[in-house]
Amino acid sequence: MPPGNQTSFDYFPNFPISNGSYASSLDVEGSTWLNSTEDPSLTYSQPASTYVPFPQDETEDPYATEKSVLAPRSKRHAISPYSADYEIMASINHSLITDSLLGIYHDVLENNLACWLSEDTCPYKMRPRRGSELSRVKPMTPANSSTRHSGDAAWPNRMIRRVIQLDRAAQKIGQLRLTQSENKAASKALSLAILAFATQWSQGLVQGRAQQSAWSHDPLDEGNEFEQNVRNSTWEQARRALEECSPLESYRVVYAELVFGLVHKPSTRQKETESFPYDYTESMLSRSKREVTKILATQSQPVFIERATRKIHAMKFRLDVAETGFSVFSDGAKPQAELSAEERSTIGLVYWFAVMLDTVSSSLNEKPVTVTDEDCQPEDDNESSSLVHQRWEARIFVQDDLEIPSATLSWPCSYHEAAEAVVRSAPVKVLLFRYISYLQNTLRKRQFGRPIEDVIGGALLLYKYWGMTYGSFFRSLIRDYSNVPPRIKGWFVCIVVPWHLGALMFADFIDFVDSNGLGSEESSRRRKAENLASKIREASASELADIAFVTTPSEKDAGGRQLPDLHFAVNQGSLLTEPWTILLVNAFAKAALYHLGVLDGLETQEAPASICAEEKRQRLVRRIDACAQCLWFLGRKTAMAGDIAVLLLKAIKQYKG
Repeated sequence: MPPGNQTSFDYFPNFPISNGSYASSLDVEGSTWLNSTEDPSLTYSQPASTYVPFPQDETEDPYATEKSVLAPRSKRHAISPYSADYEIMASINHSLITDSLLGIYHDVLENNLACWLSEDTCPYKMRPRRGSELSRVKPMTPANSSTRHSGDAAWPNRMIRRVIQLDRAAQKIGQLRLTQSENKAASKALSLAILAFATQWSQGLVQGRAQQSAWSHDPLDEGNEFEQNVRNSTWEQARRALEECSPLESYRVVYAELVFGLVHKPSTRQKETESFPYDYTESMLSRSKREVTKILATQSQPVFIERATRKIHAMKFRLDVAETGFSVFSDGAKPQAELSAEERSTIGLVYWFAVMLDTVSSSLNEKPVTVTDEDCQPEDDNESSSLVHQRWEARIFVQDDLEIPSATLSWPCSYHEAAEAVVRSAPVKVLLFRYISYLQNTLRKRQFGRPIEDVIGGALLLYKYWGMTYGSFFRSLIRDYSNVPPRIKGWFVCIVVPWHLGALMFADFIDFVDSNGLGSEESSRRRKAENLASKIREASASELADIAFVTTPSEKDAGGRQLPDLHFAVNQGSLLTEPWTILLVNAFAKAALYHLGVLDGLETQEAPASICAEEKRQRLVRRIDACAQCLWFLGRKTAMAGDIAVLLLKAIKQYKG
């Protein structure tokens, strides 16, 4: 079957439906998918329909319009809604769309979690208490975690399966206590969160518009009411389901809240951005910055990520306390059973996922982290060193000497070496955002001088280490992007773009500190002489433009697919496989504004034009255009990206000549 016409039947393990056909029942608790104890990796023998139950609400069905929209045009009015044929067709259509959305979820989030959540790099190992006979769980590293695309079925929806298994086991040993109705609510919330996540990519899902040119139509086609209704309704139902589950302590609910926290609230295009007030005394740069900043300010706050982080922290805390043998709620009796090594490892992975998302979102939204460093120190951290500054010990996350890297890597290399390098880079990216949080906190506490220099020094050491190792490696991948294996394409882009977003934020802090004399006089003078902040900005903004060039489909290759094995809704470009779209929007918007600022300064110079100046001007225009086209491409997922693209394209129109 051609990739452009695939449903998710090829993508999932065989979770058998009781009657062996497409499921028409949407009963959550009755689903074999949520309640099967069978390891799905053992049943993936042939392509089959996979069904994650979609909770049917008799009064609010998000696919209520589907029966008329998807029915063959010639038969829409010929089949009675009370006939058996109609019910069968509606059931199949519903299952097809649900399966397709699950294919998107798998190829976006589960695929990236294979990179982000590795037992080898997770700082929270959750080792058994002393004297336990539990064996260590086998790490799922790139060497033994190939997806279906490489012929190995050992990686089907790993996190969903493990979270459900953990929830069940935790209830058996009494760590969690949920009633039957609470269990049903947790299952419903998980299902809806997953589908709400997937509907972000629903543009073109039904009519195959994903194969059209990214520039031939509005990225958010408001005329397609079906897809908009599905997206809006599913998002709202997921939000309500999670609100109803907010008091529940359940690993399923925690994971659902984290997944939903990545979802940008659906919205329509902001028409007013197309005709913002024109002030002839204001430069194009100033006007663009103002309007882009206004749009970015509308991004959703990380409410669900914060809630999930608090919840998993409390659950892990109580488990740790109980394993010491003391608890105010314990009767002193030894528990009859304990969690397996894999289940304990799952707690560590979910906790790391929560801390990771919270670290990035808190820095981006200028909010304090939900769990302080003191309360989320890695297990391998040196207690004496960590308590001095109450900050993460960098070597734990880097797993290397920051000043003298153990090895450097360059592409081309083996698939295994490339995958291992990208997996190891994920915690380093998170650590950069943690340092940004330290800088924000230091400024907030007005700890100027030496304290702020300590944080800048630590972040700068990390930045230089990245440049010698992963930065150099990723640049070689960008240069030879067309020959990079599809999975590595998606993985490394979802690491390097957020890294550069963090670097741009770091440069802003350096500028602010040095411009306001908040650091030491000697260090500020040295950074100014070196022009450090500008160099960091130029390097990151330029590389982001390079990434935009290679990852955004162009008009001439609109039918091409950079990731041919993935779902047709995401296979056009690796940018579509980033689960957290808001990071891409911020990164490419900041990069474009930087290049626009340089161009604006070049245009206002009084010196006569030269060939060199003209070449620089054209290069800047191409970079801004690349970032704008990239944002336009991302506009199929969020209106915010399309709105910013419109502003940027208008801003550079006057420079194209």
